[in-house]
Amino acid sequence: MVLPHDGLRYITKVTGEPIRFRYYTEGIGSVWDDERTLTKSGNDFYISGTFLEINTTKGSDDSVLLEQGRIKHGDTKLIISGGILTTSGALVFTASKSGADIVYEEIEIGGHAPSYYGQNAYKIIYMRQLQTGSLT
Repeated sequence: MVLPHDGLRYITKVTGEPIRFRYYTEGIGSVWDDERTLTKSGNDFYISGTFLEINTTKGSDDSVLLEQGRIKHGDTKLIISGGILTTSGALVFTASKSGADIVYEEIEIGGHAPSYYGQNAYKIIYMRQLQTGSLT
């Protein structure tokens, strides 16, 4: 029997690459403007994960999200270990391939973390490329 964490280990062994995670604390400007500031929080760390293209095959989960407008063409999926912190009220995170200048931010639809026997072996997170490039 193949367990989910064995499948994740196999996927990251075959297609995985080092991915840099960086956390930021989000601040908001005064009550009269929409200014959003991000301050780096802690050190960068590297994990193994896989970036995958969005699956546009009719009937797939990705195509449904695409039709709903929740994701766009050009977005990507990131598959990582289920134990990595990706959602928090105070922290924002970015991910990038090690050595690459392209930085991705989580799309607000949230991640998908299937549970098997009470454990989250992996997470699928929808990501969008940051256009600013100032967070590298």
